[in-house]
Formats: sequence, structure tokens, C-alpha cells
Amino acid sequence: MHPGPPPQTYKAPPPVQDDGGEGEHPSNEVEMTSSSEAIDLLQRTQASLAESNLRLHKFARTLKQSWRHSVPRIVQQPLKTLILVVKNLSRSEV
Repeated sequence: MHPGPPPQTYKAPPPVQDDGGEGEHPSNEVEMTSSSEAIDLLQRTQASLAESNLRLHKFARTLKQSWRHSVPRIVQQPLKTLILVVKNLSRSEV
């Protein structure tokens, strides 16, 4: 009797390392002061995930500005957990 093929093993991609570049590592939520900052964060996150062959393909449209101009496609399945909040700061808070 011949043994079957060995089981497949999967190696997880390495965790994202802090390269000392711009940006902060968010813990639970991220607040942006403008829609352009939120879009920039989303695009940088997608690029970082793409390096490990991962995709960010679901997101919440919480802004009046359309995401369609900055994100290639919108998947219309229900979103489980991701909330982007835009907060307008006064000059004294900046």
C-alpha cells in the first residue's frame, strides 16, 4: 500500500515591519482630518497588503466624496468591520 501525497503546508506571509517610514500603526481606529488623507491611507494599505499577495477589497463608503475615483472597484457584499471616520479639526486642535 502506497502512502498518499504529503499534506499541503501553507506559510503565512511575514508580518508588516515598521520601516520607519511615514504613517502610524493604528490599533483600533484611525481618524483622518480630510477625505484625501483617508483615501491616501486606503491606497497605501492596499499597496502594503499587495506586497504579501493580500487584497483589501471591502471598505465602507462613509464620505460624501465618491471612492470610485480613487479605488479600482467596489465589492457590493456586506461589510463586517471597518469604519473610517473623518473629523474636522479646528486650527487650535492641529
